[in-house]
Amino acid sequence: MKYSKASKAAAYTILGALVLFATVRVVLAATALDFTLHNRTEKIIHHMYVSGHDDDKWGEDVLGKDVLNDDESVEVKFSEGTESATYDIKLEFEDKSTGVWKNFDLKSITKITVTYRDGTPWAKWE
Repeated sequence: MKYSKASKAAAYTILGALVLFATVRVVLAATALDFTLHNRTEKIIHHMYVSGHDDDKWGEDVLGKDVLNDDESVEVKFSEGTESATYDIKLEFEDKSTGVWKNFDLKSITKITVTYRDGTPWAKWE
């Protein structure tokens, strides 16, 4: 069966559009702000706040009514349209102590692990 030049051109156009769409989806997924927080503090995290570095106040508690026990993890997902160059994170623990980290580039971070060293909260990211 022979195909006309117009049919072939239409098929290549559709194929090109599909490849472009798939590429854009991969790029968007790779630049997402979502990350996983791992609690290795031996404390329960009661509240977690994330805000743009230039924001004047903290956003809503990401954990809501939940808590994050030691040796547990939570996936933090951002809604569409969230944009900031860097982000700050604040954790409040069961004993009312807090940990604050500033200027996270969440476009390049997928995991943050929090620990305690000598009474001070620490974060490691990848």
